[in-house]
Amino acid sequence: LIVALKHLTGLSIATIDKWLVPVFASISFPLSAYYGLKLGWQVSDRLSKIAPLLFLVFPFLSITFTVPHNINVVIFIIISLLLPATNHVKHLASVLISLSLLSVLIHPLLGVPTLFLTISYLLYNKTKGYRISKYLSPIFLFFCIALALPALFGIYNLQQGIDPFQFTDPLNRLIYFTSLFADPFRQPHQIPFI
Repeated sequence: LIVALKHLTGLSIATIDKWLVPVFASISFPLSAYYGLKLGWQVSDRLSKIAPLLFLVFPFLSITFTVPHNINVVIFIIISLLLPATNHVKHLASVLISLSLLSVLIHPLLGVPTLFLTISYLLYNKTKGYRISKYLSPIFLFFCIALALPALFGIYNLQQGIDPFQFTDPLNRLIYFTSLFADPFRQPHQIPFI
């Protein structure tokens, strides 16, 4: 993405790497919040213009670095803000599904849950008149995410040439977790990952 933008804009890779996510987020968050509130939640125009200022209260550390996961965080927030507006804007659902698919291609670990969230919300809206619909969408979302993320890790393990699922006793490797909290200057033992 950064290399493609380098050729499209003529900017250096260092400039794009520093500014892509912060500029993308600072433009898209207020617009997504405004249209999501106004069209999706039917909030007044005045309140829809003021509410995006709440983004200034939250410290979004992940939108300060241009890495694939942070681009996906921005896409996830955009989709979350605009999903309620799919009831009132005709072609917004296809745009959000396209954004979700882009998110899967950028970084599958957050992209797959984003795609399933989008699909389950749209499925809920399409079946809203049926009694089972209020149970179907959350169950679909839960099982898709519960099955998809372990499957992604299994596929990754297969690509690395190891068993897809390794069932080991987690207490045998507890030292690796607890050593993350050890002070390397005061602990007499060697930290295992250094």
